[in-house]
Amino acid sequence: SSYLGWSRACIIIFWARLLDGEKVFENIQLLLTRSTNMNMLDSHPPFQIDGNFGATAGIAEAILQSQGDIISLLPALPPQWPQGYVSGLLARGGFEVSISWKNSVLTSAEIYSKSGNTVTVAYSHPVKVTCDDHEVPVTVIDNKNTFYTEAGKSYVLEV
Repeated sequence: SSYLGWSRACIIIFWARLLDGEKVFENIQLLLTRSTNMNMLDSHPPFQIDGNFGATAGIAEAILQSQGDIISLLPALPPQWPQGYVSGLLARGGFEVSISWKNSVLTSAEIYSKSGNTVTVAYSHPVKVTCDDHEVPVTVIDNKNTFYTEAGKSYVLEV
């Protein structure tokens, strides 16, 4: 099918939304081996950018999800990526997020607030939040950490 690359990319996003890192990785591998040319572009003629953009969207969804007013960190991290770093991911509410992890556990995240909104960050552990070397008050309910942000400021989260 000429839509295989696009479909595989949708499947990556699907598994990320279901929080299954194993399946995310499996489908990234399938996309790369079956639907990607040597130049890393989608292989279905004449050319489908959907497969390329969809795959990167799926990878981003494995690392950060932004649904409603909640930002989820490492929600579907594949076990094959035990350590890493990503920066510049955008989340709803006017936030730019950078994340680092080791042994498949968050080591730190930085959230830059563009708009000064309250943010809720979902992670499996409570986090300590600082801004300008001062601790920020955080309300924790059911692994969701909520705190107020000011526009133009960066907030560092550590487990």
